[in-house]
Amino acid sequence: MTVAVKICGMTSADAIDAAVSAGATYGGLVFHPNSPRNVGLEQARALADRMRGRLQIVALIADMDDAGIANLTRTVRPDFLQLHGSESARRAAYIRAKFDVPVIKALPVSEPADLSAAAEYEDAVDMLMFDAARPRAPSAAAVMARPLTGKSLAAKAFPSRGSWRAVSVRKMWRARSNFPARNW
Repeated sequence: MTVAVKICGMTSADAIDAAVSAGATYGGLVFHPNSPRNVGLEQARALADRMRGRLQIVALIADMDDAGIANLTRTVRPDFLQLHGSESARRAAYIRAKFDVPVIKALPVSEPADLSAAAEYEDAVDMLMFDAARPRAPSAAAVMARPLTGKSLAAKAFPSRGSWRAVSVRKMWRARSNFPARNW
């Protein structure tokens, strides 16, 4: 399995240069007003210009309306839109088709049952990102304390496919808190 690294929350030229030097593949720009790493369109345009040809540009959005997405894609020209909100598979497919930009859908996972949502996105997005979510109940923390491998995540997310290699949706895995990088 090939590993591709995404560094998200880029807010400076120095951060971009460091990500490139470290061998990252993707650079993320956050467009969410509640994030301390939120960037405005003009700042994002300058950062994207610095990334272009060096990193794949990922614009992280959450439940953004069509007018906002149109303005963002026209101004920043990202290589990917990362949907980090409550976007349904239908909405994700619509965004991918309307804006002609590949889509990454982030799915929060706090327990193995959460992986079942991945199957509905298989034909709607280009990549899935399983993101550690806060446990919903005390028992969920115990379940997530066991590391999940990429292979076991794929088997749980797409049980009808049978094997890791048969899954047609490319995956991007991001290690956080309960997902130690060494187990991916």
